[in-house]
Amino acid sequence: MPLPNKPSAPSKGVKTRAAHLQVIQKRLINRRDAIRKAFAGGEKEFQEMRAAEGGDDLLEEQVDVASRLVEIEDRELRKVEEAIKLIQDGTYGECVACGVVIPLARLNALPYAERCITCQREFELEEG
Repeated sequence: MPLPNKPSAPSKGVKTRAAHLQVIQKRLINRRDAIRKAFAGGEKEFQEMRAAEGGDDLLEEQVDVASRLVEIEDRELRKVEEAIKLIQDGTYGECVACGVVIPLARLNALPYAERCITCQREFELEEG
């Protein structure tokens, strides 16, 4: 007599990946919160610097550097928030270019990676 079909238990690799994704999600949430906190604290200081700007070359340079840093952090915040959304949707860790599963080592190094290493290299070469 054949045994009834039982749903198979998730393999150890699936469990391990799911556990790693939970850790990565916590890291992403912590990073998102840190960036938001930095924005909240730095916004007033940045506005004061802009208001004081007026002919002082050093101050103008500081404002320019601060402005570029804000742009960089804003881009990172958007990438972090998108990665959190993808985890919640269940599609996190898939290369947007070729669809393969991005290795955990890459996701640990860059939690908001959108592409596998191969596709990222090709993307960077094309972008110049």
